[in-house]
Formats: sequence, C-alpha cells, structure tokens
Amino acid sequence: MKRNNHTLFLYTFITVFGGILTGLYITGISGAVPFIPDHFGLTDTLFGFILGILIIGCLAGAFAGNIVNSKQGKKRCLSSQLFYSH
Repeated sequence: MKRNNHTLFLYTFITVFGGILTGLYITGISGAVPFIPDHFGLTDTLFGFILGILIIGCLAGAFAGNIVNSKQGKKRCLSSQLFYSH
C-alpha cells in the first residue's frame, strides 16, 4: 500500500472503532433502562422525558467538545493538558 492508503486505512479504522464503542455504550445503557423507572418511581412520561434529555445532553457534549477541540487543538484535548495547565 502507498502511504496515503495507510493513512486512509488508519482513519477509517479509528472511525469505525469509535462507532462500535458508541454502540456498545448505548447497549449498556439500554440494559439498565428497564430497572430505572422502578428504582426511582418514575411514570412512563417522566422516564421518556429523562431519556430524551440524556440524548440531548450527549449531543450538546459532542458539540461543546468540538468547539473546544477546534480552539485548543486535538493533541492538547486528548492529553488532558487543557484541564491541568497552569
């Protein structure tokens, strides 16, 4: 393979792997879903509202992370230097 093909393969692998991890995370949450209303005594309407808020929070976190990432740089964000710098 040429160097460009290796880079493309690496980016594709990272993207697909991230999608798989996101799917596993959502599956883990869905395993807990049947037990949450009983534990907290929620009605179906309130439980649906809370799940919707969780999804909106995930989207807001992704957008906020993108803004910080664009301003501070990927390397700094991934290495946690953003939060511990003096």
